[in-house]
Amino acid sequence: MFGQQFNFGSLVSAAAAIADFLVIAGGGSGGSSLGGGGGAGGLRTSYGSSNGGGGSNESQITLADGTTYTFTVGAGGATPTQGNSYQGNNGNLSSIAATGLTTISSVGGGGGGSFVNCATKNSHGDTGPGKNGGSGGGAAYTNIRAYGGESNCPDDFDNNGGTGTANQGYAGGSSPGNAVNHYYGPGGGGGASAVGTNGPYGNRAGGAGGNPSGCNTSGSGGSGKNVSPTFGTSVGVSGVFAGGGGSGVYAPNPSPGALNPGSGGPGGGGAGASAPQNGVAGTANTGGGGGGGYLSCSVPDRDGGNGGSGIVVLRVPNAVACGMSVSPGSNSIVCGPSGTKLIKFTVSGTLTS
Repeated sequence: MFGQQFNFGSLVSAAAAIADFLVIAGGGSGGSSLGGGGGAGGLRTSYGSSNGGGGSNESQITLADGTTYTFTVGAGGATPTQGNSYQGNNGNLSSIAATGLTTISSVGGGGGGSFVNCATKNSHGDTGPGKNGGSGGGAAYTNIRAYGGESNCPDDFDNNGGTGTANQGYAGGSSPGNAVNHYYGPGGGGGASAVGTNGPYGNRAGGAGGNPSGCNTSGSGGSGKNVSPTFGTSVGVSGVFAGGGGSGVYAPNPSPGALNPGSGGPGGGGAGASAPQNGVAGTANTGGGGGGGYLSCSVPDRDGGNGGSGIVVLRVPNAVACGMSVSPGSNSIVCGPSGTKLIKFTVSGTLTS
């Protein structure tokens, strides 16, 4: 008998079957106050030639007779507290485990970094870098030695994007800065198929390459992975999963000109915040990273977006799926490509034959 429960449930098979799998963890949330984008949840799959992060794809799994399979599906990282120095939160892992099966576990996406200057660094610590995760969170806005005379701050201060996990996702974008060229924008969160974009230069003091109206262009999230040839277009965003979140923008005055928050990566990544909108949440059941928060001197700040929840999908032959049922009804068995069925769990539940 097949029986599966989402979030520490079980799957019991009545007959051996070969299954393709897709295990995606929850995405990280975007950082607050001109924050970096959240990293996508780690992606592991037997599809195609590569995993998330460019690693080799994995072997299909055998659903053995009489074996109980335990599934865990990770929630996305929660929206961080609004204000300076609050990094985004990491997403939660997803996994498949059973006796005789090496556990397949994907790591939650890294939270985006949060605004850092000399004062916030000394009072709250270094909150600027993105957090490590399945895909890394993007780094936050860098503003070190901006006003001069702050000798307790370093001359060179690079906010780095968080690193991705090998064979699951890519790193988040960085925000480089130093005493001469500060005011670099935040970076986008990493995705399953590409790194997040580094923050662009936007020195509001003007000068060569300067931007008097603030950091109004930010890094975009890394692209997710297209698995539609195996799992079809009824899951994810037309079969694409685990896009990184875009980063937020900064407006120092009521008329900052055009604001261009970072776009979310294809595959569920949320766009960065720009007044009056908060950072966009990662799309549910894609593992997409949330968009970074917005900072302004004239209007209320806007929050970073929460990460998208993960998902676990199995693809099995039609004959194996016959007689199976899932509960509750929000879970489903749907038609897949080439005469297959997809066993798709989006909430806690069971699968029985």
